[in-house]
Amino acid sequence: ALRRVERSTLRDQLEMRVALEAEAARLAARRRDGDDLDAMHAALAARGAAGQNLPLRIQHDRDFHQAMIAAAHNRALAELYRYFSEAVARTIARTEYDDSLPEPGQQGFMVLLAAMERGDADAAERQVRAMLAPALAALEES
Repeated sequence: ALRRVERSTLRDQLEMRVALEAEAARLAARRRDGDDLDAMHAALAARGAAGQNLPLRIQHDRDFHQAMIAAAHNRALAELYRYFSEAVARTIARTEYDDSLPEPGQQGFMVLLAAMERGDADAAERQVRAMLAPALAALEES
């Protein structure tokens, strides 16, 4: 029963991430500046370089998400995301460590960053949803 509760809590947290991050990606695609893009590129390169070092990869994953939120240039969204940051961190760690939950790969992040870089808000939002959909679907089945 505990496992079921844990997984439903994780599902709730992932759904919350979709809501916040999809909108952040839309806004970031419209508002990001050179510094924002540099920060996202640096975090993504570091995430890729971390390879199978999970604690390091998780940290750089978090850094990327924080940079994306900052790139939205919306203080209220940033405050809300900061409030939920521990829950977000838990979902990242759980999807990285739990083999039954698909974690977005480096390629997915690169597609997301490219959409934000070219200012394509619709594609950025779609990509966030696509990246989190497999883990959500796995949680729905369990």
